[in-house]
Amino acid sequence: MTDFLNKTASEFAQHIDNLYHGPFVKIKIKPNTEYIVSKPLLCKESPYFATMFGSKFIEGQTQTVEMEDIEGVNSSQSFPAFLQWLYHRRVRFDPVKPEAKITAAIELSRLADMFHVDRLGAEMAEYIRKLLIANPTPPTEEWEYFDTNTNVLTEQHVRSAGYLPRGNRVRSLIADASVEGFLRGDDYKFADLAREHPTFEIDFLEQVRRALTSLDDSGEDTMVKDPITGKKEWHIKKANDNHPYGGSHQGAHDNLFDITSREGSYINCQTKGLKICYLGERRQVFRVSSPGGNHYNLSAEGTEENLHRKEDDGVKLSDSNRERNEPLALLPV
Repeated sequence: MTDFLNKTASEFAQHIDNLYHGPFVKIKIKPNTEYIVSKPLLCKESPYFATMFGSKFIEGQTQTVEMEDIEGVNSSQSFPAFLQWLYHRRVRFDPVKPEAKITAAIELSRLADMFHVDRLGAEMAEYIRKLLIANPTPPTEEWEYFDTNTNVLTEQHVRSAGYLPRGNRVRSLIADASVEGFLRGDDYKFADLAREHPTFEIDFLEQVRRALTSLDDSGEDTMVKDPITGKKEWHIKKANDNHPYGGSHQGAHDNLFDITSREGSYINCQTKGLKICYLGERRQVFRVSSPGGNHYNLSAEGTEENLHRKEDDGVKLSDSNRERNEPLALLPV
C-alpha cells in the first residue's frame, strides 16, 4: 500500500483493480483507455456516477460508461488523478514545474465539478494556493510595487478557471491572486485579460471588494490582508509628504524602496545591497537581517540611538535622515 501512495496518478491508475473488490464498473475514455473502478466507492463520492449506474439508463444495465476525452477537463492526466484521489484522498501529479501543476490542478477541478465532487475541488484550491505561496514573484530592481502571488499563474490558467461556475473556490482563488498587484500599483499582470474577459473582471472585482473589508487605515499607512496567505498585510498607496508611496522614501539616496511588511514577516529586496529600516510613529526601529536568498526579515530592535552605526550582514546604519524624521537606511559598507 505504501508503494501505491508514492506513485504518480498515471502509474497508480494502472493498478487500481488490485486494491478493492467489486462490484466494479467499467469506464472507457475515448479513444481507447479503459478503467475498472469500485462501484460503491465511486458512487459514494460522485452523485454524477451514482445516478448513471443506479438508473435504468443503458449504463446502469451494462455497468459500463463511455466518456469523451475533453480538452482541459477529462483527459489522460485528469481522470487518473481523480481515481488516485478517490482511492487514497491524495494526488501526485506527473508534472514537476509549478505552472504545469497548476494547469493539472485546474483541469482536475473542472473534472471534479463535472462529477459533482465538491470536496476534491476544495482540495485543489488549497493545493494551488500553497503553490502560489511557495513560488512568489522574484524581486527586480525595476519594481515599484509587489505582485507576489501571480508569478506562476498564466493567462491560460485564468481562462481555464473561468469555465468553472461562479463561486467555485478555484475560480475565486485565481482572481484573489491578482488583488495585491491591483491595489498596490497602477497596473497588474492580467489587466488586459480582464478587459477581454468580463467574467474574470467580475470575479476579480468581487475579490477586491472582499479584500477591502480587511482594510485598516488607522495608522500612517493603509494596510490590507493578503487574500492568498490570509496572514500577510501589505501597504497600499496613501500619499503624504514624507512617504509618497506606502512606506517608501524618495530622498538623497535614489535606491530607497518600500518596506511592505510588518514585523516578523518577509519582504522581497528590490535593490541588491540596499535595505531600509522604517522609523514608525512611535520611533520604533526595525533591524533587517537576511536568513538567506533574496528575503529579509524584519524584527524589532529597540531605539534609534542604540542602533546608530550598528553593523549587520555587511552593511551599516546611516542616520543622515535622522533630523528630518525619515526612514533610516541601511547602506552598503
